[in-house]
Amino acid sequence: MRKFGKNLLFLFAAMTIFPAFGYTVTEKGEVFHVEHAWQCGKKQWTCNLEVEKRIYRYYKQEREHTSDDYMRYILSDAGRPYIADIVAKMRNGGRRAGYSDSDNVRNVVAFVQSMRYVSDLVSTGKKEYVRFPLEMLVDGKGDCEDRVVLMAAILHEMNYELLLVSLPDHLALAIRGDENMDGRYYEYQGKRFYYLETTDKGWDIGVMPDRFVNVKAELIPIEKRPVVYLRSYEVKSIDHNSQTMTFKIVCRVENTGPTASTGMYLYAAARASKQENASVFSEKMFDFDDFAEGQRGDVTLYLTVPRHRRVVFAMTVGGDNFEPKTLYSRVLNVD
Repeated sequence: MRKFGKNLLFLFAAMTIFPAFGYTVTEKGEVFHVEHAWQCGKKQWTCNLEVEKRIYRYYKQEREHTSDDYMRYILSDAGRPYIADIVAKMRNGGRRAGYSDSDNVRNVVAFVQSMRYVSDLVSTGKKEYVRFPLEMLVDGKGDCEDRVVLMAAILHEMNYELLLVSLPDHLALAIRGDENMDGRYYEYQGKRFYYLETTDKGWDIGVMPDRFVNVKAELIPIEKRPVVYLRSYEVKSIDHNSQTMTFKIVCRVENTGPTASTGMYLYAAARASKQENASVFSEKMFDFDDFAEGQRGDVTLYLTVPRHRRVVFAMTVGGDNFEPKTLYSRVLNVD
């Protein structure tokens, strides 16, 4: 991952960012034609995108928008080709303009800051709605969370080290810089990450709104890891004799992204209680193929337990690249 240093500081200090806003979207069959226009320094920029409606609908209609796990928005697999296209266009345009690497970063800042700020309630009618980067590009507007998500997606694709900065009722970004830079920064694992405000125009690297100076922030490294949920389960007795009773357990598992889950398994156990050292009457393991981002599925397992016992069913989903999660049933009297 890259950082920027003294050269970038000079550029930002010498040339305050005052981006101009311009945005149009038209529909052509099953494609949105999107054009963004902005100003970075003295240069006018435009970026044209052809976005398939099916992918936009996938994000808009099929994905959750209320979670505060921002990684699954920033690093989403389905929208990454569009982010990579923007980065390629900015780099190619920057090369023709004689831009340095730091100029290219500055251009990303101007691009995102040029988009119109609008609250979730006004734009969606919902109190809380986090846009995926592709939604932000097509909608051309959003709140601080949406801007941060888009800027982080682009700068991460450019291979910069970034942190999300979670403040009271606000979200911002921080980008790694060197020790010779001025401005507000956070120390994280021995590195300096300089504050970046995305809500409005003209905020330089390291310039922080007064209300957040000396306010404790939660710093969240941007890393690609899936978030897998055990969405629901159903436990139903299906067979019994004088000694045992068999239960059918159906579990619904979903990978919400931002990348495929690997080495995923579902473990179900019939236990005497939730206690760690409780007796296990019966247990089963199911191994999955890799689950792509957004993939969900049901798994059916059967457990046989002795009669005349109190039983708790524990269902755990885990994998190689995410933390396990466990759901417990209520206590059942197996009579």
